[in-house]
Amino acid sequence: MSFQHTFIAKQKAFTLTEILIASLVLSLIATAVVRVLQAGESVFPVMTAKIDFQAKIRSIGDLIVRDIRQAPCWDIANNNPSASYIKFRTVDGINTTTGNYVLSLDYIEYDYDNTLSKITRSVIDSSNNTTESREFTGITEPPFYTIDADGARTTEDFKDNLNNSRRMIVSITGQSQVRERDLLPITLELDVKIRNE
Repeated sequence: MSFQHTFIAKQKAFTLTEILIASLVLSLIATAVVRVLQAGESVFPVMTAKIDFQAKIRSIGDLIVRDIRQAPCWDIANNNPSASYIKFRTVDGINTTTGNYVLSLDYIEYDYDNTLSKITRSVIDSSNNTTESREFTGITEPPFYTIDADGARTTEDFKDNLNNSRRMIVSITGQSQVRERDLLPITLELDVKIRNE
């Protein structure tokens, strides 16, 4: 009998205070984990939207650059280019007899609308009818610049600077909205050396 009594007396249990402190620590840890998960859940859609918008900006820039590289510099310059507008024909080939460029009968036109924050790419046929049109929304600034004699980016004297530098800067700046808040503007700047000269 005395053996049993001694064994029971040596067992120790947690006090009520220790259990309360342990419960408090565990609840604080659980609250912190839940908040971290909630923060991650709110960041994920924003980051996904930002990545998607960056891809959109990249595809717009790549399309414009591809089109410009297929055009002779003088054709862009002769169609009243500005920071928000360019129009040109692409080179379809070279006349082997004369050595001159054979230009497409269709014009490609890019027109930036500041009010609607969009760039419209149109293909215009020889009868001045629009045969194809695509709109790119969420663009917040005019996209076209050229290089002046000092090598600086400019929109001044666009035609002359374009003819002299044979370079165009395509700067696509856009902004997208996710969960009722604006993301930071995303800008892609591409320097285009016009090769068809």
